[in-house]
Amino acid sequence: ILLLSSYTIATAIFCVQTGKFARAKANLLFTLLCGLLFIAIKLTFEYTPKWSGWFFFLDPSLSHYPDSGQTALGGLFHFVEGYGGKRPGLLFDYPFAVDPHVPMWWAVYYAGTSLHALHVIIGMILIFRVYLKLKKGQYGPSYYTGVEIAGLYWHLVDLIWIFLFPLLYL
Repeated sequence: ILLLSSYTIATAIFCVQTGKFARAKANLLFTLLCGLLFIAIKLTFEYTPKWSGWFFFLDPSLSHYPDSGQTALGGLFHFVEGYGGKRPGLLFDYPFAVDPHVPMWWAVYYAGTSLHALHVIIGMILIFRVYLKLKKGQYGPSYYTGVEIAGLYWHLVDLIWIFLFPLLYL
């Protein structure tokens, strides 16, 4: 999702440079949508199960666990007994941890991924600001520095994810 958004922000920059403002606005909005979707996926499919043991019903990993029969929000979330508790540092209470360093791993994991998520949100704010200024006609083929700077920031966030993903997930 973030790699697709990298393409759309680059396309938005090109569209501003060439005076195609309607396409630039559409690409900026799509980039914002990708950022929002990334954050929603991270919260719903990643953080919620690890912290609490509640899985979203569409989570593909839910099928690997026995059904406890507990559901919430009209069946949108299903509880897996013994899965939650993978929190950082002193909040850690995962019952099946055998190594005393496991809480440290989760602290590093959450520090890296939540800091990245914060930067995604900051990037979304910058892109929304660019969108508003573009709507007002403050950017065009002769002046698009703000659009490029927001795009560079977004690419940096993408680059960080390219390093975080294999480091933490593979």
